[in-house]
Amino acid sequence: MHSAQGRPVHLLTITSHDEQEKDNEILFDESLFPEKIRPIRFKKPVVLITARVHPGETPASYAMEGVIDFLTSRTDLRAHLLRKMFVFMVVPMINVDGVLHGHFRMDTFGRNLNRFYISPDRQQQPAIFGIKALANHLTADNRLSFYFDLHAHNAKKGCFIYGNAFTDFV
Repeated sequence: MHSAQGRPVHLLTITSHDEQEKDNEILFDESLFPEKIRPIRFKKPVVLITARVHPGETPASYAMEGVIDFLTSRTDLRAHLLRKMFVFMVVPMINVDGVLHGHFRMDTFGRNLNRFYISPDRQQQPAIFGIKALANHLTADNRLSFYFDLHAHNAKKGCFIYGNAFTDFV
């Protein structure tokens, strides 16, 4: 997918080749995949990880770098087992335009992208639109196991993570 100003918003897939399906992934919305590449589909649950919805949350990028480094480790048995059990879909930077322009919390249009997850506009909030479309597609296929978003905050120390709550376990 691309940002409102045409910059790529990257989606990385990290997994092993275990449980690879015969057919490739369906491009449920071809406009979100400008390269028209149909990724490999797997018979294992998906973990969706995003970061940097607010440009000023620089620590979230460092946390994301740590997540990616860990998941792609060739020597860590935990990473190997996680790749074997899950597909990790990673959007390392949601608000690429805001980061480029040096904004703190806003996008190109001066809006906080966190306020648009319920009803994102394809033109105004294309990254949020794409992430939501991907999450809905994976949920409809009963493949989305977990979604979390890496954040940082100027009034809190360190980083924090928002994730979905499982009411079955409460």
